[in-house]
Amino acid sequence: MSESDDVLAREIALLFERARIISADLGEEVEAVFGQAEVPKLTAADAASLLNRVVEVVRMRQRELGQTPLGEQQYEALMSQVRAARATAGVQPARRGGGRAPFQEYGGISPHPVKPVPVFHTREVAVTEGYVRTRDLDLWDSNERIEIHLQQFQRKHARKPTPEELLEIMFSRLKLEGVTENDQFQIPALARSIATNGLRKPPILASDGRLLDGNRRLAACYYILLNDGFTTEQKKRVDYILVWQLTEHSTPADEDSVIVSLNFEDDHKQAWPEYVKARKVFDEYETAIQLEGGRITPERERQIKRDVSMKFALGSDTRTVSRYIKMVQMAKEFEDHHIVDRERDRFEVQHKAADKFQYFDELSKGSSPGGVSWCLGQNEPFKNLVFELLYTDKFKKWSQIRDLRLIYENDEALQLLRKAANTPVTSPDDLDQIQDDVDDALAIGRVRRSDQRAVGADTRIETFVGFLEGLSVKAIAAIKPGNLVRLQRALRIVNAMVEQQTELFAEPTEE
Repeated sequence: MSESDDVLAREIALLFERARIISADLGEEVEAVFGQAEVPKLTAADAASLLNRVVEVVRMRQRELGQTPLGEQQYEALMSQVRAARATAGVQPARRGGGRAPFQEYGGISPHPVKPVPVFHTREVAVTEGYVRTRDLDLWDSNERIEIHLQQFQRKHARKPTPEELLEIMFSRLKLEGVTENDQFQIPALARSIATNGLRKPPILASDGRLLDGNRRLAACYYILLNDGFTTEQKKRVDYILVWQLTEHSTPADEDSVIVSLNFEDDHKQAWPEYVKARKVFDEYETAIQLEGGRITPERERQIKRDVSMKFALGSDTRTVSRYIKMVQMAKEFEDHHIVDRERDRFEVQHKAADKFQYFDELSKGSSPGGVSWCLGQNEPFKNLVFELLYTDKFKKWSQIRDLRLIYENDEALQLLRKAANTPVTSPDDLDQIQDDVDDALAIGRVRRSDQRAVGADTRIETFVGFLEGLSVKAIAAIKPGNLVRLQRALRIVNAMVEQQTELFAEPTEE
């Protein structure tokens, strides 16, 4: 062993000891970083990599401890030991993120300073703009958005995730205990938007290559490149992406300003109301149908819906387009009734339709017999009555719409609804009373349905008993054991009911 190797081994041994003094767990984690590596045989690059991993372990532990972080003196003492080991190994700290972005000339555009200098959180921060190959960028493995996931992965595997594993976390595919199956980061939806429109907002890199902003956007670009559900043209659209990178003269304060500005400050952008989006989708669909110039096949209509869905970045699944079409068609009937029949102001009616747009989702559901839409179509006065109640805010909530199918032929319930529709509202108390009347009308329908179910149950039981009595021994032997157990359990319940009500179930006697 050379003298320098001996010094390096001693510095690393002191590093282990320092970590154990601070925390037994931390000492074990630091030692685990080196694993079975033989210090005398470490190359300078290997030593740099391992010592940088030590820094990451300590930082991770600081975040994990939360209310009881490492003391400033403890942290500085440990970092001094790391620096001593680095100096002995003759290596420099590795720059996280890979250093300057690998800018390339693309589409005739060369890397250039952004002018005027952008301002982040009241601070001018100089950046360079240029194209990079998407696959040359990695997600930031210390991003706050996935901090809990990263800590959990580190604890489970005693290492940081690879770039591939980071993508799996962002795609919600990597299973971690306690993480729900919900798509937490909604990468596929973002990917569909980017595939259609391109990357409209450049990710921002620190001077050393870390992603300060844009982890989801970069993950979405990878999602497009790695999935067969996107066209060659869409993949080409994200093969190279425009990024901003802070200059080598940037400071930690510059980085903080970027993070605060893009993650804490509201840009006050307001999404379009669903009514507006649905009308645009509907108009596009209607125009495409009219251009066909006549009757079209179901397959052609499905293709038109797919084309419309892709145009508005809704993906290849056409359910949203179909839902919007039905909602707008019902909303147009609502508007026609109030503008033409009731002679109300067109713009007031359209404002009301936009405000109540979610109601049209429920009103347009159930086109088969017994459904809400079917019931409205069977009874024009009933539909107009519902439109009147909706316009005058006399439904408490949109979920009440589902029960309309229970009362469209019930005279008692309809009488209550007509009373509610014709009663003027002069105060909030009046509105509360009227809304209660609407609720009472719907309750009548629910009670009647419950009575019908009770009668139906009696008929089904009578039929089932006859079926049982007619079964042969051979047929009973063929029944699955599990079903026999369920039948036995049900019969026990019936037997208990009979025993408790002997008079009610007593066989009639002949006089």
